[in-house]
Amino acid sequence: MLQLAAVEAIKLDTFDPLLSESDVPGAYLPSPIDIKVERKHLARWLECRGVSTWKLNKAELIER
Repeated sequence: MLQLAAVEAIKLDTFDPLLSESDVPGAYLPSPIDIKVERKHLARWLECRGVSTWKLNKAELIER
């Protein structure tokens, strides 16, 4: 049983899917960014790119 788990782990580690912005909800943000874009959408877009959005207001999110 231990060998089976090791084989499954190898299969999962070698699987590398190619994702696009359309595959991840919130990963696409219209350009140019204007005041109409909500803060939650800006925060989600930045989080998809690994940026911390903790304690940032809307103006700071737009700047980033």
